[in-house]
Amino acid sequence: MDVVSLPSNSGQSYRGDYYFPLEIQIIDNDGFALNIKTLQMTIFFRTQDVPVDPVTTLTVERYPIAEAITVSYPYLGSAPMVTVGRADFQSNEDYNEYRVRISPVGQPLFQFSNTNPSINGTIPYLLSIPGRTASSDSAFDFSLEYKGEIGSWYDSFDIGVSNVNYTNVRSAAGAYTSTINIELITY
Repeated sequence: MDVVSLPSNSGQSYRGDYYFPLEIQIIDNDGFALNIKTLQMTIFFRTQDVPVDPVTTLTVERYPIAEAITVSYPYLGSAPMVTVGRADFQSNEDYNEYRVRISPVGQPLFQFSNTNPSINGTIPYLLSIPGRTASSDSAFDFSLEYKGEIGSWYDSFDIGVSNVNYTNVRSAAGAYTSTINIELITY
């Protein structure tokens, strides 16, 4: 646990901001971890007369399945969505609205590019936020709308990839990669 402590106030020597990861593991009968999830926790210990420092975080987790996404050829008309990651958001800042912009990095469309610089192969895919957005082949925005009863924002959302190779192009063999940008916007 990392502790950023502030000078004591009225005898409260533990006043400050506390940041720590909370790791949750699912263990089988033999003691092997079947699944591990790490949550980032932030706790503010203050007195009523001391305002809380503004804090905004957007934590992104990339799932291991993102390393091995299936590419079908010929394309069969639809492919199931694969959840490749998750983002967790929290803020105590006083904004009217938060939006998230998701965009491909270095190209206009969401697509996997061959990692070999001498091969120009690409494989397009659709990206969405399951339950919130339709699938898109290019950059899009969506709102984070939940502000809790205590006036702090918090939200979580999954990131899904579907319809890999929807253009039905036969690409060169090799390793492919894609990078997306997740940007938090305040209003």
